[in-house]
Amino acid sequence: MVQKYQSKDYDNDWRDWLSSMEERLPRDCQLFAGDNTKYLIEEFDQLKARTNYIHTGLKAIYMHKAFVDITKNIMKVPTALTECLTIALYMGFEKIYLLGFDLNQLVIMQEKENARAHLRFYGLSPITNNNAEVEIENKTATSGDDWFWMWEIWAQLNLLQNYALKNNIQILNLTKGGLLNVFSRKKYEDVINEIQLSQPRR
Repeated sequence: MVQKYQSKDYDNDWRDWLSSMEERLPRDCQLFAGDNTKYLIEEFDQLKARTNYIHTGLKAIYMHKAFVDITKNIMKVPTALTECLTIALYMGFEKIYLLGFDLNQLVIMQEKENARAHLRFYGLSPITNNNAEVEIENKTATSGDDWFWMWEIWAQLNLLQNYALKNNIQILNLTKGGLLNVFSRKKYEDVINEIQLSQPRR
């Protein structure tokens, strides 16, 4: 989960979102959340028992290498993608597959009617379908901050890719299309076929 980025006025939207997770997620699913969300998560018995907290704040603009030790301070999280990759690298996966990470937000916002409904493949959630989110999007669009925000994401992704390469970890993008060209691309179908062929026959 991304760290909480909306004011306390919208805490009930976050509670609704967390409640849907508590209801739907498998009971053995471990969660990662920003430490600034802890006071809300602790209201939910099932979630609080299996949530791990991370602290963010390091700025990619000042960094020459990625810090992926999630027991310490990690890079500021502008998107769930950078947070998930950091956690996966820390956990030691040798191969990481990306699905649904196209990073096309700026293109969609400029070209599509009712653009907000198309920003995320899973649709809108209680925390993305509120006035706070609309205000943030309008402010960053009119100020031009969203271009800097996208640059910051790319800077982080390059730092994470460099870390992966130095540690013999493959990050492969299986998303069809999109702007995210930091990582090598592969077709989802090809990867599934490779996995099936490598499985012993029964």
